[in-house]
Amino acid sequence: MSDNTNIVLRKSLPARGECTETEYKVFEFLESTGADYTWVAHDTKFAVSEYEDVCRALDIKIIRNIFLENKKGQLFLLMIHADKKFVTKDVSHKVGSSRLQFASAEKLMDALQEEPGGVSNLGLIFDAENKVQLIVDRDLLDAPYLGMVPASRTKSLRMTPADWLEKVVPAMHHDPLIIDID
Repeated sequence: MSDNTNIVLRKSLPARGECTETEYKVFEFLESTGADYTWVAHDTKFAVSEYEDVCRALDIKIIRNIFLENKKGQLFLLMIHADKKFVTKDVSHKVGSSRLQFASAEKLMDALQEEPGGVSNLGLIFDAENKVQLIVDRDLLDAPYLGMVPASRTKSLRMTPADWLEKVVPAMHHDPLIIDID
């Protein structure tokens, strides 16, 4: 576990040189929505378990974003608290789909311009054709903040569920399917 004393909370758009072009596009998009967000830069994270210091600094719980598909090739992005168990059968039933499974890295890159391990709901800004159905665990919306990554393993951000639902999601032109996951 790393020490969060070097983590600095920021509220402004990063400079282009501070991030990749894809990250910058995500931050520009957030700015265009008027959503209030706070972000931090941190060392590269490869697993949910490595985000403890970031979660403390941002006062968030970590969210897993799981990229899925069904047998018909329909794509889904599930947002769930990292401490909840994901049961494909239950989620498939709740969204009215045939059995969901993990989608390929190629489909993830094509739809959201992301690689496995760095999946973000903010990647939906790149899904202009609305190929991906967003699924949200209702419990996430009861938290004071949602934590997310801007297409990055070196930056994390937070915003209120209200700003995310009322400003960001509509600007991405996606209608979330909100379900209860036990």
